[in-house]
Amino acid sequence: MARNSKSKKNKAIVNAWKNYMIDESLEENWQRFLHDLGLGDFKSKSQCKKALRSKWINIHDFLAAVEERDKAVKLIVDEALREEEFMRPVNVTFFKSERALAQYTLTTQKIFPRSKIAKESPLKLLLANIL
Repeated sequence: MARNSKSKKNKAIVNAWKNYMIDESLEENWQRFLHDLGLGDFKSKSQCKKALRSKWINIHDFLAAVEERDKAVKLIVDEALREEEFMRPVNVTFFKSERALAQYTLTTQKIFPRSKIAKESPLKLLLANIL
């Protein structure tokens, strides 16, 4: 039963990432991801990669924050304000080290399945050694 639950949880987080990122090879999706993280705006995918190198976030928490922001934005009637809020970075915790992220991830069991990370994915750069 627990294995089936873990499988469903893994499938859900992988689908949430795919729905968010759509095509991991596209530069504009990398740029949106870094903007949503609050890291700024970058002109190229290589700049995005450099910016991600020393960042430690939990992807489950990031996707939950995106979902929360998007739900709140849908409630805004004023279109200009809605666009402004949609462009606001999400509130996500940046961990000070890979070890701190690993401890948090093991404690919360918010693990992204390593085998589901595509070659061109920004998640490759965020991948922490958990064990």
